[in-house]
Parts: sequence; structure tokens; C-alpha cells
Amino acid sequence: MNTPLLATKLHKPPLRANIVPRRRLTAKLDRIVAARLALVTAPAGFGKTTLVRAWVETCGLPVAWLSLDEHDNSLGRYLLYLVHALRQIDPALGAASLTLLDSPHLPQPATVLTHLTNDLAAASDPCLIVLDDYHLIDDVAIHQAMDFLLAHLPAHVHLIIAGRSRPPLTLARWRGQGQLLELTSADLRFTAVEVETFLTETMQVALSPADRSALEMRTEGWIAGLQLAGLSLQAQANPSAFIAAFSGVDRYIGDYLFEEVLRHQPAEVQAFLLATSVVDTLCGSLADALLEQSDSQALLERLDAHQLFITPLDNRRQWYRYHALLAELLRDRLRRTSPEQIPLLHRRASQWFAQHDRLDDAVAHSLSAGDFERAAGLLEAIFGQRDWVHRDMHRLLAWFEALPEDVTAARPPLTLSYLWLLLEIFADWAERSEPHLQRVEHFLTGPEATATFTAQDITRMQAEVDLLRANQARQAGKPDRVIELCQQALARLPDRVTYLRSGITAHLASAYESRGDLTQAAVIYADSLRMCRATQNMNGLLFAAARLIDVLHVSGQLRQAERIFNDVQAEAAVRTGPDLGLVYISIADVYREQNRLDAAQMILEQGLDLCRPFEAWSAGVTAGLICRARLLA
Repeated sequence: MNTPLLATKLHKPPLRANIVPRRRLTAKLDRIVAARLALVTAPAGFGKTTLVRAWVETCGLPVAWLSLDEHDNSLGRYLLYLVHALRQIDPALGAASLTLLDSPHLPQPATVLTHLTNDLAAASDPCLIVLDDYHLIDDVAIHQAMDFLLAHLPAHVHLIIAGRSRPPLTLARWRGQGQLLELTSADLRFTAVEVETFLTETMQVALSPADRSALEMRTEGWIAGLQLAGLSLQAQANPSAFIAAFSGVDRYIGDYLFEEVLRHQPAEVQAFLLATSVVDTLCGSLADALLEQSDSQALLERLDAHQLFITPLDNRRQWYRYHALLAELLRDRLRRTSPEQIPLLHRRASQWFAQHDRLDDAVAHSLSAGDFERAAGLLEAIFGQRDWVHRDMHRLLAWFEALPEDVTAARPPLTLSYLWLLLEIFADWAERSEPHLQRVEHFLTGPEATATFTAQDITRMQAEVDLLRANQARQAGKPDRVIELCQQALARLPDRVTYLRSGITAHLASAYESRGDLTQAAVIYADSLRMCRATQNMNGLLFAAARLIDVLHVSGQLRQAERIFNDVQAEAAVRTGPDLGLVYISIADVYREQNRLDAAQMILEQGLDLCRPFEAWSAGVTAGLICRARLLA
């Protein structure tokens, strides 16, 4: 899965100067050395991240820090970030897990995490994992993966989860065993002494004891509320009157924040805040693009210096994010005051992300802008990259399905890529794909095709349609029809070796195999392997290799089958996924025939693990289970 990583998510947030010491809480966190898990949960603005960040500075343990966001609700992406966070402690950690994740098909999370926990156990040195803003994770599969990790975490590895709500994990077990440390809003709210320190030293606001007590009572020690009040108090001639009118009820915070804090900012600062709220994180260059100006970095640094609810995400202070409450307020204000600006801002964001090779973000902002033509073009650019099969396929699927039909109908290359996505993901892909396939066929025979594409492009797309139809026929058990369609597709293409020709040849061989003509199938599979190597078609190579191993096995050519496997295994050393799983299952049956039962069992289980997560590869799982039954017989 070739997911671009934001390095700032793996960095501990920088600590601000003059933070309030919280010794009563850090003393509690010190006890994590005797616990498996610490939960720090409270509503927004209670200082969860600051507390944990300050404590890890002095705890003496190596720390893997991961700041989560709503985009991490994809199991593959989440696991990838988790592994890379641990590699900040030791670059040797998680190598096997990364190999598994570097696949177009997500492996079993238990397999990834087993490798990871084994690495942690072997390291033996105490360490700490911090997952910040975990409340943004709502994917059940991720919660299940975390339960697995907690259940198998080595005793010298400790986990801190910080967020606005208690995570839906099996906490009772750890609480009952004394392995759970919990800090909630009742613990995190400021005491009277901490309120005094915060207002006097951090906010530089001098209040009478009576006013401090009143403000503490009204905010109930909520740190963000105190910060909001402190910012306004800096400009108040009558602090007592202000405090008497101050309300900490959540529904008033937004109006209060704008009227009493943001309204006092210069017009250019307000415009900057509103415009940049459309992105989750920002840097000077991105902000310049959004506002079509050139001094955004200086303004960001000024906002940071004034602690205007902006958080630096790296020590160089290049990337920032707004406090969640401020961001929500700004977006709401932008919707109410300048709704016509929102699509324009998202388009500018999309352009910036595309120029900086962050195509995923570029697509997302184009869709938010309602600019579906641009989103479609960006998706075509993604699919035009050979490594698109390593990306998050379900995310690509969702983006395509967000496009209107009239946009996709005029882009047959994009629709064909979508159909290959369906084939990789769903067992019933043929039924799902039929209306789209018919639409592409109709387009390619009409005048719009010749007006838009070259004759060579049209011919290539028609051959691709033939191959998709051949896949449908293969699934329906019609080998003669597969042969007819594959030969038709090959006849359309030039004689030279191409990526598409190598894949078509592999499917042609499979049809001869299904028809029982194993000699012809073996010859064509071997030809397909040659072409797949020449065009670096690794998916086709693994498919052809798995089938050729089966054909050679049935023909009694076990040594030749083993040679094919050894060659392909060396070529696919960094590959994972169900296509490699099929190769493993095929060679397992050969090993069984050679009475190499231990080797057969080991590689068979690896193959099953690679195939099981994908309903489209259920036939491979069935073949593996049959092989297992033979081994046990």
C-alpha cells in the first residue's frame, strides 16, 4: 500500500513555554510502568496532549508518538502509521510488518501485528506508544486490531491512548487485572492553584482572588475556556464585569470566541483564519495559495507567538493546525458568511496539493469543491501510475463512486480502472461492473470516442474490455468464450510485448487449462511469464506462475514446478497479497506431493493468510483448504 506519510504525525508536538506544572498528574502517569494501558480521556480543551507530551519529556522511556486524524479510519493506513511510529524508536522494528503492508491487498491485521509484537518482544527494552486524538477513529476493524495488540503486547511496552472519549476496547479485562491507568476530565481540570498559575504566568492576567475563584467556578477548570477568557481579559478594563458575564456553556463558546477574541483581530487576520480553515493542516506555501498572497509564513509565526489556538506540528514550525474548536468555528462562520468562497478555496487547495505530489489530498479537495471534472482528472493521474495497486483501494473506490455518472461516462480509461478495482475487491464484481462495462462499450463505438481519443487508444481500450469480458467468462466457467475473447483482444494489439498483452496471454493460458489442454496451457503460461517479466507486470507474473505450477504439478513435473516457484519467489521478495498467496498455495501442494510436509504446511498457512481477507479470492482459499485436508489425511 503506497500511502504517502505525513512525517509530522510521527513527531511529538513541540512544548510551549510557561506551561503549568501538573505534578499530581505526572505522578499518576509515572505508574504506567506497572500497567499495560493508560487512558487520558476528556472533552476538547482539557490539556490531554500537553499533559502527555510534558510527561514523556521526563519519563525516561523511548516514545513512539502518533497523532491521529479522521483520515486514519482505514485499517491499512492506520497500521502503516503505527509501524512507522515505532520505527522512530528503532528503525529495525516492524520490517516484516511493512513488507506485508506494502501490498495492493491488505493482509490480516493479526499477521501484521504478530510480526510487530514479536519485534517488540525481541527488543526487550522498555518503551512507550502514544496514540493521540484516538477519538477520531471509528473503524471497528481498527478497534479490533488494537484489542489484539493489547492482548499480546510485551510487558515492557506500555500504551497511552488520549482522546475525547473512551475507546470501544475491551477495557474491563485490563481494569480487572490492575493493568489500566485512567485519567478523565475530573483529573485534568485545573485546580485553584493551577488556575492562578495559568492566568498569572501563561496568560499574564492579574486577577483578584475573588475574580479567579469566580472564573474557576464558571469554567470548572476547563483549560480551553480559561484560555478563551484569558485572551479577552487581556483587553478588558473591568475584569470583574467581564467574568460575571462569562459563560462556559458549550453552545455559547463559538459565539463568544468570535465576538470576544476573533473580532478583535485585524481584518486581514480574520480573512486569513477563515480561508485557511478549509484544510486540516497548513504551511506558509499552502496558505499563500489559498489567499493568493506571499507573506503567510510570517503571519503563521505571529499567530503562533500570540498562542491564537494554533499548534505547530514540527520543531521547525513549518506546518500548523488550528485548535479543533477554532477550526470548527471558522468553518461554520465561513459557511454562514461566504459560502460562495468555499468551492474556490477547495479548488486552490487541490491545485496546491497536486503541485506538491499529494494527489490523494488533491482529489479530496476537488470533490469538496464540487469540481468533479478535476477530481476525475486527478484520479486518472493516480491510475496512470503503475503503483496505484498499492494504494488504499477502498478509498479509490469511494472517490470514483462520488463522481457523477455523466463525468465518468465520458472517461472510459477511468471507468476501466474502476472495473479493475471491482475485480480486485468483490466476489460479485461481474454483476457490479456490467452496467459500466456496457457504457464503455457503447462509448467506444460512437463518434465521441473518435473525437476524443486516437485510434490506437480506442483499440487498446477495446482490448481491455475484451479482457474484462474474458474474466467474466472465466468466472462463469466458459473457457471457450475466454479463448475467443482473449484471441480477439490479442488481435487488436500490436505484436510487440506490452503490459496489457502479457495479462491477456495469462488469461488465455488459464482457459486452455480449464479445458484440459495442459500442454498448450503450459506453453502459453511460460510465454506469459516471459512477457510479464519484460513489462514488470507483477500481478500477471504471479497469476501465471501460480497456474503454471498447478499445471506442472498435475503433469508430474514437480522439479520444474519448484524451479518456477523459486524464480518467482526471488522476483516477488517484497510483494504480499492474494496473488502471491495463490503461488504459495500452489507450491504447498507440490511440497505435499514430495512428502515435504512441514514445508508444505508452513507455506500453505502463509498463502491462506494472504488470501483470506479478500472475498474476490475465495477460490484460492478453497484450494488452500483442500490442500490442508490432504496434508492432514
